[in-house]
Amino acid sequence: MIYELRIYEPVEGRTEALRDRLLNRAMPMMPDHRIEVVAAFTPTPDDGRVVYLCRFEDEDARAAAWAAFAADPRWKSLREETEVDGPLIKTMASTLMRSALSGADKF
Repeated sequence: MIYELRIYEPVEGRTEALRDRLLNRAMPMMPDHRIEVVAAFTPTPDDGRVVYLCRFEDEDARAAAWAAFAADPRWKSLREETEVDGPLIKTMASTLMRSALSGADKF
């Protein structure tokens, strides 16, 4: 198993729009593409970022899952709809990780 930590920083003034798109509208589509969201977070104190952790069988599965998600017409439509007034994301960082604990593939 591999894990991917994704951190999104919103464009100023677009925090709620970004959170709605990611947490309420995009994440429900992710299982259709074998993207397992393990957890989602907002930092404390709240600085507007959205942080979430995904789990994949391996790096090939991760690449295939994100490619399928990016090609999904529902995602393309959602992105277009939510960016009619400009982009929502200022920066996005992704870190791939493996568990350092024996037998820790399941939380």
